Amino acid sequence: MKIKLNIKSIIVIAIIGVLSLVLFNTSFAAVTGKVNVDTANIRKNMDTNSAIIEQAFKGESVQIVEKNGDWYNVKYNGVQGYIKTDLVDVTENVAEATTTAPVEEKKEEPATTTTATNQNNTSNNAEQSVEEKKEVEQTQENVATENNNVENIIEGMYATTADVKLKLIPLVNGNNIKDVSKDTTVNVLEVYNNWALAECGMDRGWLLFSKLNKVEENAQQPENTQEEKKDEEQPQQQAEEKVEEQKQEEEKNTEVAVQETTMYVNWDVVIVREKATKASEVVTSLNKATAVTVFAKDGEWSKVKVNGEVGYIKSTLLSETKPEVVTSRSLEQERQETEQSTETAPAQTSNSELGQQICAYARQYVGCKYVYGGTTPSGFDCSGFTQYVFKHFGININRTASAQASNGTYVAKSDLQPGDLLIFSGHAGLYLGDGMFIHAANPSKGVIITPLSESYYVRNYIQARRLI
Repeated sequence: MKIKLNIKSIIVIAIIGVLSLVLFNTSFAAVTGKVNVDTANIRKNMDTNSAIIEQAFKGESVQIVEKNGDWYNVKYNGVQGYIKTDLVDVTENVAEATTTAPVEEKKEEPATTTTATNQNNTSNNAEQSVEEKKEVEQTQENVATENNNVENIIEGMYATTADVKLKLIPLVNGNNIKDVSKDTTVNVLEVYNNWALAECGMDRGWLLFSKLNKVEENAQQPENTQEEKKDEEQPQQQAEEKVEEQKQEEEKNTEVAVQETTMYVNWDVVIVREKATKASEVVTSLNKATAVTVFAKDGEWSKVKVNGEVGYIKSTLLSETKPEVVTSRSLEQERQETEQSTETAPAQTSNSELGQQICAYARQYVGCKYVYGGTTPSGFDCSGFTQYVFKHFGININRTASAQASNGTYVAKSDLQPGDLLIFSGHAGLYLGDGMFIHAANPSKGVIITPLSESYYVRNYIQARRLI
């Protein structure tokens, strides 16, 4: 009898144990969410400037570990990182992290790469060399040790030891950004699992760290051109020439008083700047045929007085004779003369003229420096520049390049007109006509004019939008 009771007790305890395990697993089961945009970036840290370590695509599931402010800590394809909460649909409540680090950042935008592009890239990446895959496998076991060893030396300039591919994410099958040839110098920003986040020209992506060699600051270049050798042999002469050039430049830019003269603006829109430089702050803008008083010269700039304000205008934008301006009355007369032939001609002329005015206004900022997040002439980023230009004409558009893609109406590339907004992958610009566009390119170039036919922009062109 006693044995039977013991058996029953054991059975009851076992049943209770099984039920406890089931309840425990159910209560702590991981919450899953589904990506609601074409491509969502999974980042290393809770920051939109942090490195992209993986990408998830629309409809795919991610395992959510916890919520931290506007970010989910997720697991996906064996990688753990962070994704913005608005890029994932979740039906269950997610546990909030106990501590939330304050992070100031811009809104994370869904990646602009389309599903079709991703499929093409996936197809191309499937053809990765066996040698590259072996390289990752051989180094994977020593990842932790190697990362600790390079922690203090990762930042700086490196040279590639072989032809490699710059990746969008640190994975062998990640999308390729471009090919990087042997002996190319790149700027390494950080290392993650034997992958180096590097800047290569205008692009930023991931390279195998084992394929890079540190470039010593005092290292001699392997081969010098004849001109470089000549300069090394004559350092004193080169220094003297440089001093002389600087002296000539200073003399050239010395402000000289001139007799006051009335001159007229000969462009549709002209910027008056605080100093005689394109990067200077804007004092005001003037319309065509506005009279100004010139009282000094500073190199290629004229110092002027207008409407009680003083500033500088490029001398080429002024003329001694007052240019003819099309008035509303003359436009009305032209409309009446042509309305019988076509009802749309006046609107087309107006739009064309406005497009030219927008382009003329944008050209004034060529040479302004590039500042990430900048929206003023003291420093622009690409979308900040386009937003600033259109705002001057009363046209309000979104802040980021990907968001600006929803403004206006779609325009085919073959039908581009001056003043059209150009959208690239992660970039924006303004079409000037004749196959050229103006944009805030990068920190090394600032605001420049570039042919639309350049291979980089041909590859990354997405669409154009008409706002006028």
